Amino acid sequence: DTLRPGCIAAFSVDPVGAAGDDVALVAELREAPSGKDAESKCAPIANEIRAAINREHSLGVAHIILLRPRTITKTTSGKIARSWCRKAYIAGSLDAVYAKSFRVDASGTPSFGAESSQSTSSNAPTSTTGTSAAAAVVPPVAAKAVDPETIRNMDKDVILKKLVGDVCRLGAMSPDMVDKSAALITMLDSLSISQFKGMLEQEYATTLSDEYLFREDATLTKLVEVVKIGYAPDDGGDAQEGGGGGQATAVNAVGSSGGGLAGALGCPPGVVCCVVS
Repeated sequence: DTLRPGCIAAFSVDPVGAAGDDVALVAELREAPSGKDAESKCAPIANEIRAAINREHSLGVAHIILLRPRTITKTTSGKIARSWCRKAYIAGSLDAVYAKSFRVDASGTPSFGAESSQSTSSNAPTSTTGTSAAAAVVPPVAAKAVDPETIRNMDKDVILKKLVGDVCRLGAMSPDMVDKSAALITMLDSLSISQFKGMLEQEYATTLSDEYLFREDATLTKLVEVVKIGYAPDDGGDAQEGGGGGQATAVNAVGSSGGGLAGALGCPPGVVCCVVS
């Protein structure tokens, strides 16, 4: 109810200091809040949009810009002029009420794309949430063999902090963007979740089925308890408790315990690959 139907556009932009493309989304608000209320009213909307897209489409949106009503350009047929929206985004000329970036660059600062910095109107500040805390995000390091007993004896707060750091690296987020009680599928796309499963097996000696991390109740808070024992008691998939204090079962080279071509390619659960001759 907070967004105008048919007034949303998504497009790709070049990320800063990374390969591939980022996804940016612009959407018109039904009502524009005053400048002083923009942060408190718009931040939850942006977070909800990103979580919903991640949950339904397993796509991580890097930048969200909320516009004033009736400011997005449409074609003569009434369709959204997406290419124009992208050009205006790059030029920083959108009539934005609020903008938030979920992409953290190498300096730990939320960034709005390589071509130019996104700007908002003078009375609507751009979100810089987590700029200082993002410095805690550490570049990925090679996985090291871990002693299951060492992991099991770790304090729960230490495990949680480590899990948050890993999610930040995989999702290119700052720690304050991580909701410890939210489902992982609202923060990470399917590829990142598959990579996270591999990290749990390799670095936490914790065994889970391919489907477990895609569940609505798979939160970081819950995973702390799972890591403490090395497996999830409520995991009805192919996970095994394993001997030796929950030692992870062997996985293939891409970190997926799935079989066949889909497993070899590291496809998320539910994806079936076949060869057509």
